[in-house]
Amino acid sequence: MKSTWDVLIVGAGSAGATAALHLARAGRRVLVLDARALDEAGAQWVNGVPGWMFDRAGVARPSDPPELRSAPARHVIVDPGWEHRVVLPRSPLLSVDMRHLIARLQREARAAGATLTGRTPVRDVLLEGERVVGVRTPEGEVRARFVIDASGLAGVVRSKVPALRAECPAPRASDVCSAAQEVRRIADLDGARRWIAAHGAPGDALGVVGLEGGFSTRNVNVDLRSGEVDILTGAIAERGRMSGPELLDAFVRAQPWVGEKVFGGSGAIPLRRPFDRLSAPGVALIGDAACQVFPAHGSGVGAGMIAARVLAEALLAHAPQAGDGAHDPGVRYEATFHRATGALLAAYDVFRRLSQDLSAEDLAGMFAAGLIDPVGFEAGLSQRMPVLGARDVLRLGAAATRAPRLAARFGPAVVRMRLAHALYRARPRRRELLFAWSRAAERLVDA
Repeated sequence: MKSTWDVLIVGAGSAGATAALHLARAGRRVLVLDARALDEAGAQWVNGVPGWMFDRAGVARPSDPPELRSAPARHVIVDPGWEHRVVLPRSPLLSVDMRHLIARLQREARAAGATLTGRTPVRDVLLEGERVVGVRTPEGEVRARFVIDASGLAGVVRSKVPALRAECPAPRASDVCSAAQEVRRIADLDGARRWIAAHGAPGDALGVVGLEGGFSTRNVNVDLRSGEVDILTGAIAERGRMSGPELLDAFVRAQPWVGEKVFGGSGAIPLRRPFDRLSAPGVALIGDAACQVFPAHGSGVGAGMIAARVLAEALLAHAPQAGDGAHDPGVRYEATFHRATGALLAAYDVFRRLSQDLSAEDLAGMFAAGLIDPVGFEAGLSQRMPVLGARDVLRLGAAATRAPRLAARFGPAVVRMRLAHALYRARPRRRELLFAWSRAAERLVDA
């Protein structure tokens, strides 16, 4: 299997397939490899993705079933004691069956001229000096002018490149979400109706936060028309806390109206801010391999697809020459991504670190005081920075007076979120300036 390509992409999930699509459409010779069968690549569950992120990624929005599932009527979030709730009358998310989205992206990339090959794991990387020039697989060597690691949290290329291995360490256990999502049949419609009557309204996406520490959730959406229920759980499984799959299994056991599994899956999702360094000579990281995940709730689909487009545009703007490593397109990609999407992810990592240490009592107090409100809730779901008007500021000020202890923790985090966003928006383009910037980001976000 000795061959040479313009771009080699390791990972055929949503990020890798998006990169392949953009590059192949521009006439580049693209090979995509995945260790799994192609129809098993990437996430195999339902994910809520804001529509604007498809637009920014240059990917057509899902518009029809089965790729687009029925949208929740409302989004509702409640505290662990079920005493307080915040309601969004309209969901800002598209409910996407990732199996069908990835299949569409793979199909369109192949139609544009890309070659996609499954069941081909990467064993090692090929280096010429410090530059990555390809990979080694069980079938032989594959060489490329540029390599993209879209292999997920494991970072199978990243972990084998000395410069990236040193500067992009695997996330700590406290920075990894254990998540699970399943679509199950409703075995007892009357039982489902009774559960809805007790907890919400038909079609609501009902999320309970703080079940296993501050960063944990269970989201349930019952669709009586289709006879199915979508269940999403996630938690940071440390300090003896339950994992996402355990939370999901516990809910199913406690609800006899929930029937057999239709499809779904589970996985580990990195929550820390994106790596400061996203590339080395001849290689770049996208998606979970780069920790490009919205930290407040662990969705990385939109950010990964956006990164794929940004990287593709940087590669297409670069005039490739044999042995050219002086002006690597990865440097342009890093700066462009961090100044926009990276700024958003870093800001919300500040919030994630705050929420992770909150107790059930803290969360209930924030709900009761109004520190958790529709503006912040919608901004988080939409993966945007909150935009506060004068009334919102006054309302939050009044909430702070009702819960001064919690406000003393919440207020400084909001300030740090804004500062982190501004710092990333000013991310330098020159590598020699990155050390000081990176230290500032570490002190501001990771503190």
